[in-house]
Amino acid sequence: MGTQNSKAEAKKTRASACANPKNSGLMEAFSEIVGYMKDKGEPGYKLGHYYKAINWIQNYEQEIENPMQYSKGKSKVEGIGKGTATKMKQFMDTGTITKLEELRVEAGVAPGGSSSSSSSSSSSSSSGGGDGPSNGATAY
Repeated sequence: MGTQNSKAEAKKTRASACANPKNSGLMEAFSEIVGYMKDKGEPGYKLGHYYKAINWIQNYEQEIENPMQYSKGKSKVEGIGKGTATKMKQFMDTGTITKLEELRVEAGVAPGGSSSSSSSSSSSSSSGGGDGPSNGATAY
């Protein structure tokens, strides 16, 4: 209950920190991926490219329209490879990322990121408790 409100507040805070508000959904999706991966105990080296993408998205002042251009050539951004750019494009095309949806299912969170209130306490035993990433506002 209070946790949902604090998560919503943290999401708003992160979105307002984005240099271009149109990129905030993408930044939030990558932040959520990091949160779930951290909750699973993934090693830091698997999170590095997500952190780089989050920081770049947060500071990029223009709307991201063609993320693939940032993974190669003259527009290449350090830390944005083909895999990250593909995830960015998928988010822009569909509003979500397959990896994010898979992590949500593993964490017992309903598709689209909303917690299933009836099952969050029963399914939380395998995920270490809670109904989403424990990192709150500090994914980057």
